Amino acid sequence: MIFGKDFFSSYSQTNYRHLPYKTFTLSHPAHLVKFDKYKLLINFLMRKGALLFSIICLPFYYVISAQGQHKPTKSQPTVANIQINTIDSTVKVNGTILKTYELNNLKKIIGKPDRVKIAVTKSYYEESGGGGLPPTSTLIKVTNYYYIYDKLGIMFFTDNGKYAIKEPEKFSIHFRNKRTFTNTALLPFTPVNSFKGIMTINKDTMSTTKKIIPAGVDYNTKEFSLFNLLFGPTSITTIIDGLYSWHSEPYIFLFLDTPKDQRISYIVIN
Repeated sequence: MIFGKDFFSSYSQTNYRHLPYKTFTLSHPAHLVKFDKYKLLINFLMRKGALLFSIICLPFYYVISAQGQHKPTKSQPTVANIQINTIDSTVKVNGTILKTYELNNLKKIIGKPDRVKIAVTKSYYEESGGGGLPPTSTLIKVTNYYYIYDKLGIMFFTDNGKYAIKEPEKFSIHFRNKRTFTNTALLPFTPVNSFKGIMTINKDTMSTTKKIIPAGVDYNTKEFSLFNLLFGPTSITTIIDGLYSWHSEPYIFLFLDTPKDQRISYIVIN
């Protein structure tokens, strides 16, 4: 039942001051007075029951409702230290395992994101033909969601195709080394601040101020060891612009900054 302004205004304070029991007199026999008193009270409650219900019960309803809403979330830490371990397939932020990248889980560990952005692009959706039919290619709209932690220098985002979901599937860490390679598209959004925490892969601390490619590794190298993990290079012409992990969980891609420096610009984990 919905109570509007007119419902409550129809009952003035005068009504409350003139309840039926106020009209009883001692001229009635005692037992009749008692009987009439209860009879009139029952009739009154039946007529005015809705109002009394609203006055008595609604405050409790709002208290209960308020208790069930706005569950507290953790405030953002001032810095995020990230540990990736491909041996036990874990990603930790400040010592807590990120079991999933779901928003509710993230809010419990690192608080709410500073920004939520949406990117809409167009892409071709390929379907293989069946029964001797040729494959088809359809232009579709792709919507992705980006949950950005500007203060921490990290971001979680979706990797959608034909169907869109809002829960993040990937995780990126952004360093101060700006990427100048143009052969691959940059992420449409980045955190305002760069990552300032400690980053480790398999307990090896990552340096973002030095060239990441080991001596002797070039674009012809199939695989090499780094952070106690096998990586392979990606390149434009003969210059390595990125490194990807081989058969690891989580999967790691290191995007490098410039042809000259080849330092880590940002990392994508999924």
